[in-house]
Amino acid sequence: MKKLSFLMLLFVLFFAAQCADHPNTPLPDLKVETTLSGANENPPVSTNATGKFVGTLNQETRLLKFTLTFSGITPSAGHIHSGAVGVNGPIIIPFPLLTTSPYSYEVVLTTAQVDLLKTNMLYTNLHTPVNPAGEIRGQLMIVP
Repeated sequence: MKKLSFLMLLFVLFFAAQCADHPNTPLPDLKVETTLSGANENPPVSTNATGKFVGTLNQETRLLKFTLTFSGITPSAGHIHSGAVGVNGPIIIPFPLLTTSPYSYEVVLTTAQVDLLKTNMLYTNLHTPVNPAGEIRGQLMIVP
């Protein structure tokens, strides 16, 4: 009977260890989205152009993969900037070869950039010759 009790105790301890949260459990990918519009620019821009940014952030590798779709616009440039809603900020990630929609890109963020993303302090915008400061803009948000 002692052997059976001892084996049962070992089984319970083993099972409990398997069910516990482990520090090595990978963090889930985060979904990142925004809708770009002229109304979100600072100052606001009157335009029919629209855009959508949809991506995922791998929290382990800090790899941000995204697709940017847009219509009613031929961008001369596009970027991710740091800045709060309605506040213009510096470019931190330029988009090379931004010519057609959809546009897909991958970039490894720094730890500081991930922190900015998680606190809604990054935005993306597209620029045109008519609106060189930006024609459409959207604040990057983590969504469920």
